[in-house]
Amino acid sequence: MPPDRPAESAWTVIVPVKRFDTAKARLSPELAAPARADFALAFARDTIRALLLAPAVRRLIIVSDRPPAGLPVPEGASVLVQRGTGLNPALREARLVAHAAAPGDPILIAVADLPCLRADHVDAALAAAGHRRPRLVVDAAGTGTTAITLPPAAELSPSFGPDSAARHRRAGFRELRLPRDHTLRRDVDTREDLRLAEGLGVGEHTRAALRRWADGAEPSPAASPLS
Repeated sequence: MPPDRPAESAWTVIVPVKRFDTAKARLSPELAAPARADFALAFARDTIRALLLAPAVRRLIIVSDRPPAGLPVPEGASVLVQRGTGLNPALREARLVAHAAAPGDPILIAVADLPCLRADHVDAALAAAGHRRPRLVVDAAGTGTTAITLPPAAELSPSFGPDSAARHRRAGFRELRLPRDHTLRRDVDTREDLRLAEGLGVGEHTRAALRRWADGAEPSPAASPLS
């Protein structure tokens, strides 16, 4: 992240990270629990790396109900352990922390399972979203939400979960129109999602997890630092 970026391009990003040992249940029964945990960790690492490589991103907050095991915290990122329970309450907590640290920064909230995410796609999406109104990025399936943006003074709250796109629209978020193959729209819940993400080009950690799964190797939860 360039230290001399102009203040008007600086975004704070919030990424919720679930427990890896219970994540990605919809990838079963094809993948056993250890492999699903391995993929969830890989997805998160590739997502976070792409976000931090985007020049528009100033800082990143990982929010979870506990320190995420095996997930290195790279430079430019921090971990917030939520006080309450639930995804959306955690995001509201993180938003308050982000606003206290940088009241003038717009906020991007993005899911942690975007293994093909590209930094240039992040920058282009943020430039298109702008800082003036809340925006919504709908997943490739057309019903969920992969990201929302919030201006510094916005009072709207996140509403992630099943069929969240409709809830966000009703709440006042305007959809950011991105191509269906835009990598900010390509979250992974199923094996078909993963196949499609592979076609767009996944990050190095997801590629390694795919090799381990194909080779029948044991997942390696000990992660080296994000690079």
